[in-house]
Amino acid sequence: MRLRNLVLSILALATSPLATAREDESVLLVLHANQPKITVLDSERGRRLKTIQLERECVDIEVAADGRHVYLSNEGEARISIVDLAGKDAAKSIELGGSGEARGLALSGSDLVVALSGAGQILLVDVAKGTVKKRIDVRGRNLDRVATAGNYGKTAYVSESTTGEVYVVDLDRGSVIYTVPTGATAGSIAIDAPSGEVWVADRALGQLRVVAAKTAQAVRTVECPGGPQRVVLGGGRVFALCTDSADIAVVRGGAKTIDRRIPIRIEFGGAGTFGLDRMALEPGGKRAFLGGGNERRILALDLEALEIRDRFDVDAPVLELLCIKKPDDLGGTPTPKRKKLKKDGDGAAQDGDAKDPPEEPAKDEPANGEPKKP
Repeated sequence: MRLRNLVLSILALATSPLATAREDESVLLVLHANQPKITVLDSERGRRLKTIQLERECVDIEVAADGRHVYLSNEGEARISIVDLAGKDAAKSIELGGSGEARGLALSGSDLVVALSGAGQILLVDVAKGTVKKRIDVRGRNLDRVATAGNYGKTAYVSESTTGEVYVVDLDRGSVIYTVPTGATAGSIAIDAPSGEVWVADRALGQLRVVAAKTAQAVRTVECPGGPQRVVLGGGRVFALCTDSADIAVVRGGAKTIDRRIPIRIEFGGAGTFGLDRMALEPGGKRAFLGGGNERRILALDLEALEIRDRFDVDAPVLELLCIKKPDDLGGTPTPKRKKLKKDGDGAAQDGDAKDPPEEPAKDEPANGEPKKP
């Protein structure tokens, strides 16, 4: 009888809502500087869920449409990597061909848009086949960020960091349809689909440029002194992370001026320096996470209260951040297994054998399970 009751209790617990991932549960993907790895964190408490060792250092990260695989642009190479967060599929790499370095990444349906910096090309990659479908030449060389919008992401916006231009690319036609001058430099891009506006950060001039998606014309400029580095949209507002002034400028949608600024200066070892220059929006838009600048910490910003609520510490400098819905089958730290892929013309997929990386031990957490506060 006791055994039967015990079994029933275990089954009840296993089928309770607590036993499955919540619909709104998300994870942070932390791409590290100077170390080829991704740390996966629970976005609520900052607890490390797993560490994924990479074959080489990477500079950007994008999640696939299935929410389980991620694409990575390899530092200094015309190559992207594909990694299964659940560790069930073997890691793969796709050679993009030609010269240059893969930088910004964005989805276009099941394909991937890649900014090939140095070569002045925007690539449309068929990830399933491991080939480059289209190469689109642009006049700028230092391509940086990519954002997609429109019908299944068939329009791409690509920023050029030195000329201050944004290229509007029709991916179906495989051509640049507009070149939009946006200032001295063009960096982070965010698209507000409901209003049809594209926001571009110009750190050098301290401005946010707004481009109308329909006409590809710059329609207004928001003065944003302090070096806006990253821009994200959430809750009908625009948030610009400013690295020089160590704060976040908040602009209400449709406004021409900054509504308020949120100070986020943190004392690092008493030096009072500021280094956070990356920002990622949580699915649902309730929080944003700040990191980067070779710092080993991440701040959680409540976008409703407009306050910093949490600080998560990591064991290596943060290069890039991405917050995604937690995959249902996210497991423990994977051991990548490599396999050969068939080569194909313009682009080729390839893999080689790699040694199993040592599993990284989890850092000690506070006894109450709560994250350290700033």
